Amino acid sequence: MCFRNSGRFVVSDCRRGLIEERMAIATLEVFRIRYRAFYERFGRDPLPDEPLFFDPAQDQPVAPDCAVIRAQVLKAASSAGVDGRMVLSFMRLDRLTRPLESSTPAAWRHRITPDRDRLAWLPIAPEEPSSK
Repeated sequence: MCFRNSGRFVVSDCRRGLIEERMAIATLEVFRIRYRAFYERFGRDPLPDEPLFFDPAQDQPVAPDCAVIRAQVLKAASSAGVDGRMVLSFMRLDRLTRPLESSTPAAWRHRITPDRDRLAWLPIAPEEPSSK
């Protein structure tokens, strides 16, 4: 149930929780597929600091541009049968981003990490084998 301090039922609070839960589940499905893609491409599990969204043309896992990450998210979401827009929103990749050099004052640049370096890898524990 969704209650506020006043004890009144608020539909929007429940709906927000459900949407966030669906976004998280969809994102985990995408990460599961990207984990498999990493394993198939490189023949091993990714290390904690390696990107799940990688440049497939490289021999080593290298983080690609945001456009490539978006494409990989949408492809994985399609394979998983989840809404790719929801995953992009959850990962905060739903908006087109401008290069940091042109949109960020020089004093703040050193404190901001580009999207491709920040979001290209996410530490994920290996999936346990299932009995399916």
